[in-house]
Amino acid sequence: MWSGTGVEIQGTSAVVTVARDATASVALENHAATSTEGLSLIKGIAGAAKGEVDASTEFPVTATWRDADDQLQSRDLLINAVEPTPLGVQLPAGTVVTLTEGASPEFPTVDWGSVVFSGDRVTSTGERTATVVVSDQQSDTTLVTVGGHGVNGAPSAPPDRLRRNRPITGE
Repeated sequence: MWSGTGVEIQGTSAVVTVARDATASVALENHAATSTEGLSLIKGIAGAAKGEVDASTEFPVTATWRDADDQLQSRDLLINAVEPTPLGVQLPAGTVVTLTEGASPEFPTVDWGSVVFSGDRVTSTGERTATVVVSDQQSDTTLVTVGGHGVNGAPSAPPDRLRRNRPITGE
């Protein structure tokens, strides 16, 4: 906000002329807002055995970050492929959140591949982990997809059992 005697406004700036006077003073007011953002996570399931995994199946994910006092914070979530699960915490812009997917649910006919994280400002950092940097857009929510890992149909019986079901020929 620019106002007062000797103020000449020039677009988003101003030139202030201060008189040579013992009582002359300049006061500035600058409004600053703290941007906060939310994160939401959704599971992505793909691959040959996708149809064998119900979309409402829950997968564990842990989110960790450091707060303004440099204290480690964490939140355990259960996410699915039906609807995004919010982190439930508004975080300051620039906060780095580490996401770690826990053990995938077991299905007798599904062989899970590697976990892939995707979304704006998301970086994979290793097997089953990624980081996301909180946006500087006020009240924005970043959607992170945890998944995209291929699922392959696994045999419904161990290979040795499958071999025994074949006719034996030879000696």
